Amino acid sequence: SSLQDAPKDAAELCARADTALYAVNAAGRGSARRYTRDLDRQRAAREALEREMRQRIKAGPAPILFSPIADASSGVIVAAEAILDLTGEGAADITEARLEGLLNEPGLAMDVALWTVSSAINLADTIPNLGDSFNLTPRLFRWEHTAARLAEAIAAVKLDPTRLIAEVPSTAVFVDTDIAIARI
Repeated sequence: SSLQDAPKDAAELCARADTALYAVNAAGRGSARRYTRDLDRQRAAREALEREMRQRIKAGPAPILFSPIADASSGVIVAAEAILDLTGEGAADITEARLEGLLNEPGLAMDVALWTVSSAINLADTIPNLGDSFNLTPRLFRWEHTAARLAEAIAAVKLDPTRLIAEVPSTAVFVDTDIAIARI
């Protein structure tokens, strides 16, 4: 690093160290990062995306697409899987990869997952005689308040809970079976 690029004071040095530490945490165990200005740009972009997602959550229901699920033997559509759709107008820069990286933040991951699932539950009532399927992320599955939050969303629309299909990834179940049993 050149002297021109050296931090001007202790506050800037701490901010740079924090930025590099965040990059190390995002990269995972056993990694190392050297501070670069590019890390600042990446962090600023991530923070802007987080602000946008939080604004979308406050603004109203999540944009949901439904993908049909058919019975393999009869070909009859029996359910619809709810999928968060961030490809609409004004969302062109929110790709699945950018969102997935952002969802490593525990608080935001919970907020986005609950926003999506709650919106899907609200829309399930508009799909008569079909099951409504949604994915629970491993983190959301392990969170102790998930069942209560889902129950609130179901009660709010007076939806028959037997119409819901919660898809739980195997990684969520096999990481800690005691927690998995308690959550199920």
